[in-house]
Amino acid sequence: MACEEKVYEGVDAEKMKNIRIELGKLGLQVPETDTGKITSAQIGVEADFTWNPETQIIKVKVLEKPFFLPCAFIYSRLEQTINQDSSG
Repeated sequence: MACEEKVYEGVDAEKMKNIRIELGKLGLQVPETDTGKITSAQIGVEADFTWNPETQIIKVKVLEKPFFLPCAFIYSRLEQTINQDSSG
């Protein structure tokens, strides 16, 4: 079950690094590229993402997820990570 694409602004290199770390802690694999698939075999989530370092925009579209996991929950975890202050 797919979710609508979400677009997030203000994602610089430091935030993208933090996204990879924090989503990794949740069992999601985010490749070290500007585009690709975010995957997790454990929870059955797959998403496409495109990150433009120049414009600092990341686009994410969840392609697969368990029926019991709402799109809003998945995106809220991503938004928490994006909005987190990476300075500690």
